[in-house]
Amino acid sequence: TTRVGGSVSARVRGDFFDGTANVALVNARFDDTGLGVPYVPDFVLRNEAALFHDLFEVEQSPVRGRLGLGVSAVSPRALPYGQTSEPTVDLDAGVAATWRFLELNVEARNLANLENRSAEYVYPSHFDRDSAPSLVPARHFSAAPPLGVFATLSANIGGELR
Repeated sequence: TTRVGGSVSARVRGDFFDGTANVALVNARFDDTGLGVPYVPDFVLRNEAALFHDLFEVEQSPVRGRLGLGVSAVSPRALPYGQTSEPTVDLDAGVAATWRFLELNVEARNLANLENRSAEYVYPSHFDRDSAPSLVPARHFSAAPPLGVFATLSANIGGELR
């Protein structure tokens, strides 16, 4: 088995923005057949960007707003028996407001509500007790989470947030 790969990360920051990009590339192959090693994606990508700024003041303290967006992508993965999984893409977003020691945060995960498969497998299975088992491999998957919206109200005991 030959495995070659690497990862690259970058971050850009400024007075009102913060962005990261992470990419992992891999080439994992069986030496005898040249087929890809099962379940190993050729690339994985995660990018995140956030904008933040003081919006207005309440009792002479600024209310700081934050808007964030993230995207993840995973390339098709080799599966046993020469099959290939579907690629996945996921989009996340969030907004937040911070005032003194309080923060209200609302996040949405899988913003597009895509029906991604978090993992795909190929193996013989038998779920029908009334029939004879088959040794023919079949594709199975575990579903990724659907759209989720989460709100959090936080209080920092140690003082003001920044």
